[in-house]
Amino acid sequence: MEGFAEGAFVSGGMDFNVVVWDAVGSSPSLKLQGHEQVITKVTHDAKGRIISGSQDKYESFPDHPSY
Repeated sequence: MEGFAEGAFVSGGMDFNVVVWDAVGSSPSLKLQGHEQVITKVTHDAKGRIISGSQDKYESFPDHPSY
């Protein structure tokens, strides 16, 4: 993976944030904000960019490192 440590994973939830976690340290390494409602989907595209969906809209974060 380019941009994030090996083993990193991404989550989203009721706090409206997408969080990239460091699996080794079990701590958040990056918090992405932009949603105004609960996040229901998190994925990445072929280039590794994070894409999330919520009850308000879809959001991508092209200015952040690829996952």
